[in-house]
Amino acid sequence: MKNKHSELAKKKASRFRQKFGYSSNDPFPVDSFLIKEGIITTFTEMSENFSGMALKKEGNLGLIINSAQPIGRQNFSIAHELYHLYEQEDFVPRPSTAGKFDKKDIEEFMADKFAVYLLMPESGIMEMISEGEIESGKIEIGQIFKISGYFRVSFEATLNRLRDLEFINSDYKRELDELKSKSGGVKNMARLHGGDLSLYEKGRSGILLSNNMIELSDILFKNHIISEISYLSTMDRLGMNLTENDI
Repeated sequence: MKNKHSELAKKKASRFRQKFGYSSNDPFPVDSFLIKEGIITTFTEMSENFSGMALKKEGNLGLIINSAQPIGRQNFSIAHELYHLYEQEDFVPRPSTAGKFDKKDIEEFMADKFAVYLLMPESGIMEMISEGEIESGKIEIGQIFKISGYFRVSFEATLNRLRDLEFINSDYKRELDELKSKSGGVKNMARLHGGDLSLYEKGRSGILLSNNMIELSDILFKNHIISEISYLSTMDRLGMNLTENDI
């Protein structure tokens, strides 16, 4: 039986694409969307258990994304946070760990499913595979990497989406998971099969200062996402000149 929250997230993602003029087949241009919509985005290296956070203040929209994670995961995190910014009712800023699909946390689960449907629309994927592949439950590894590169998501996310759509069977997915391990990781596997290596590397590292950076830094520090040294350094760059005694 289909999960009602998953179906709702699918509908929201479809409407989101329509609202902003993106077809149901094309990849969602994460970077250009952020620029076009004026979403102030900060990419900086954070702890592994933090993927990103969305912020709204006085009509301004902002994101902070963990640049210590590979580009493919960052793209998923951005799409996850767009749900919080545009779709979630009674939004309250808080750190996210995108990709957990935790059904106990409805809004986080919805954000994860929204990201899946926004980044990897079914009709777009279907255009890239043959009926024979769907019937067999197997898609060539090189083609899976091609789908991954086209939609700018990780191999793992692509694999999970194909399985969710029942375009590959569970045995084949297990086979590919084992092959990934034997190949020495997904990046080596991508190298062997013509995948986009940039999706498995860090990138976008750098800090963008903005009007809401002070509040953003406060939230991150209070939630133990950035260290005291990083917090004080950011405040210093913003001209706050705080000391340990001030916090």
